[in-house]
Amino acid sequence: GNPSFSPFLKSEEGDSKGQSPFVMRGDPSFSPFARLLPCPAKLLEDSKGQSPFVRLVYLVFCLLILIFVFGCKQKLLTEEYFPYQTGNRWKYKSYEVAGYFIREFSGTTRLSTTTLRNWVTTFFDTANHQIAVETSYIVITDTMVLYYENLNYDPFVFLKLPLEINNTWTFYIDEEPITAQVITKDEVTVEAGTFSNVYSVKYDDPENEERRYIYYAPNVGIIKDVLFDFEGELISEDELIEYPVRD
Repeated sequence: GNPSFSPFLKSEEGDSKGQSPFVMRGDPSFSPFARLLPCPAKLLEDSKGQSPFVRLVYLVFCLLILIFVFGCKQKLLTEEYFPYQTGNRWKYKSYEVAGYFIREFSGTTRLSTTTLRNWVTTFFDTANHQIAVETSYIVITDTMVLYYENLNYDPFVFLKLPLEINNTWTFYIDEEPITAQVITKDEVTVEAGTFSNVYSVKYDDPENEERRYIYYAPNVGIIKDVLFDFEGELISEDELIEYPVRD
């Protein structure tokens, strides 16, 4: 029930202690670069009748085009559902506590050879007085977003490509399995507005008998975070009320 949205999953590939999850993806057929590049099928068609060497060159070139287009699409998807640029800010309200909190990306931290993005959460009471600040850390790759709860723990997989309905994966907390599943892509309304193409991901934590739903909107990021017990009783709910936050 922590309104700071401390993630509760960890990757089965690491020895982490702590908490965190997530995912996303879209249609790989789309890419703004596709209109600027030759069609691989057309190139292969044009190579018919050429020497084996020329056809090999055509084939290699086509493969490079496909790698470039799909690679760019992966990056666009990460930015789309988890916009991590410095200065981005999100304001949320929590139904189980008074006040609100703001998350923002603010600068970077160097950890060995890795650059981490500082993800800062600031809590305010109903009189707009700051009451607490927490900093976690994010690393962005082409296929996932890694979350560091703090610098003393290994990172957890926060978002992972591809995002498709019914995709399922498993994480662990202290060797206890957490199962995650992409369950819907739909229109979702919160106080900040109505968003289309929102992915929801369900996370089952049998050890604590809790079930969490996180909602991601394109070009916005997390718009809703709801936690229930296995009996369906609401434990906590955070909802986006403003993005971007304007000073």
